[in-house]
Amino acid sequence: MNTDIRLSVEFFDHPKVVKLKRRLGLEGVFALQMLWVWAAQSRPDGVLSGMDEEDIEIAARWDGEEGRLLEALVSLRFIDSEGGEYILHGWEEHQAYASKAEERRSKAKAAADARWGNAKKETQGESSNAKECSELCSEHATSMPQASLSNAPEPEPEQEEKTREREKTCARVEPSPLPEEQAEPWPQDSPQRTDSPSKGNGQHGAFKSCFAVYPVQQGEEDAWREWCRLSKNGTLAECSVVYDAILLLAAEDERWRDGFVPAMAKWLRGKGWNDKPYAKPAAQERASPAAVGGCTALPAAKTEWQKNKQEQRNMAALVLSTGGINGQEKLDSSATCRLEHDVRHELHARRGAVAGRRVG
Repeated sequence: MNTDIRLSVEFFDHPKVVKLKRRLGLEGVFALQMLWVWAAQSRPDGVLSGMDEEDIEIAARWDGEEGRLLEALVSLRFIDSEGGEYILHGWEEHQAYASKAEERRSKAKAAADARWGNAKKETQGESSNAKECSELCSEHATSMPQASLSNAPEPEPEQEEKTREREKTCARVEPSPLPEEQAEPWPQDSPQRTDSPSKGNGQHGAFKSCFAVYPVQQGEEDAWREWCRLSKNGTLAECSVVYDAILLLAAEDERWRDGFVPAMAKWLRGKGWNDKPYAKPAAQERASPAAVGGCTALPAAKTEWQKNKQEQRNMAALVLSTGGINGQEKLDSSATCRLEHDVRHELHARRGAVAGRRVG
């Protein structure tokens, strides 16, 4: 029995799949994949013999309007109708390995029969040789009757009784069996770890459709395990909601567009389908003391040295605007030499600006 099928990475971009999604939604795409999975296990040749419209939609787990799924699949040529039978279109071409399951099984059975047949013949030959040897040796074994006799002395009655009693005592004492090692069970809220976690799970098609559009194509097994956990405890949103949320965040979330996308398992664990797209806040310039005093505000400083320098100049401008210094008068003793230097520098710049306006 097949355990997987092939799915092209361009499946969701194929025009036929896009049309199917427009007609039936993601449920239609999921039903098509479930029909392929069922066919790989029950109809590996791709011929849906003996199945009518209802049987096909049940195999595809279609819950929508009766007849719409098969009508859409036939019109889009996902299914061909030949001689009253439905056949999966291009099944042998796209699923070359799955379509040869019966042929591989027949060859394996024939090889096993041939191998066990040869082993049986060899076993029969060895048993016949052993029988002939025993028949030939029996005559010589009985020709020397004294060979079976022993020269050892017979044991005394008391010693023989003690030996029998000791054997009985040893037989009654049985060694305690070793405790069997039991494997720790997996947590009930998480699926079992396997190499192919999609075996027999109907949610795998919906998960694959969402994972295919997720920006980070890594950690698929962890994401699938988290998907199963949320689905089991009933907190997972509908497939269409998760699918649309991924497309919305990928298109409008500025963090996602900058490449800061979490792994899908972490995103599912945090129920990221409820998140709104993140937008960076608009940059705002703080009004400096110089602007309050009538001077043009300087651009925001980028380094710590520029920030300290700008604060000193703003403080100097504030002192000048409040009349704290007049002409060449020095500051009082509470001001520092650095502030005095900045104040004089600002005063010199203002005088130069006023002189320029007068000349003009």
